[in-house]
Amino acid sequence: MSRTLSIIVTGRVQHVGFRYFAMKEASALNLTGYVRNMENGDVKIIVSGPGELLDDFLISIRKGPGWARVDDLKIQELPDEEFEGFQIK
Repeated sequence: MSRTLSIIVTGRVQHVGFRYFAMKEASALNLTGYVRNMENGDVKIIVSGPGELLDDFLISIRKGPGWARVDDLKIQELPDEEFEGFQIK
């Protein structure tokens, strides 16, 4: 069953390759959606796909790329949404 999540990632997540990392992880799992920087220094991810693959994605996002420091994930379930691929915005 497909689900769509909104994930706000806090910590040292800008200027460390986090958006590219998220896109690479999502694409490897065939998930769709987008990732973007927020003005307050957080990163926002909207991601859609099968629940078990979303769980794998969340495990990766909690770790982040080498230079990042993920302090917290704020996760919200959204109405299911269709996206074409996964993009950096």
